Amino acid sequence: VVQGQGEGDNTIEADNAGPGPDAAPITRPIIANATLLGWGDTESQGMLLRRGFGADFENVALADRSVVGNVPAEAAFALGCFLNTDEVDEELEAFGIAYFCANGAAVDVPENLFDVWSAGQFDEGGDGTGDGPVTFTATEDPALTVDPATYVVTTIVPPDGTVSVAENYFGAVDPNAAPPFWQDWTVHIANQ
Repeated sequence: VVQGQGEGDNTIEADNAGPGPDAAPITRPIIANATLLGWGDTESQGMLLRRGFGADFENVALADRSVVGNVPAEAAFALGCFLNTDEVDEELEAFGIAYFCANGAAVDVPENLFDVWSAGQFDEGGDGTGDGPVTFTATEDPALTVDPATYVVTTIVPPDGTVSVAENYFGAVDPNAAPPFWQDWTVHIANQ
């Protein structure tokens, strides 16, 4: 995902059907080897996950477009990398997210990271008891970069070896493959 300047608000916005976090069916995709690059509008953030959403994230790279070599340093999410507005599903798991957002601020999320998704502010009913354990392995890497020609991610974070489907690298592009798989078939709308 490469978000255009001033266009869009989230690289991922995901939730369940209403009215609450336990409504069926629960959304539980596996998102593996994704690269999520944002810039967006004044309300932009990397991931907005809420209302009972459950998923497995595996070796995902999440960053501002400021980490790409040919864009301005100020090309940042307005609100940071992560945002939660209510409870996610207790089975949501992240096996390896490498991230960097120049704007470290995030609404309702201390230190720009979901420290406790199943307890405290994100538990059902707000009673602090939580609904179950959540695996969330995410590491901030201020040195994370994305090559502007290939979109290969370079990070000091080691890929998670316990994943079920992800390849052993971060992001969507295999650093050992040439040319990148996406060349000659992706769509570029309005030069964004």
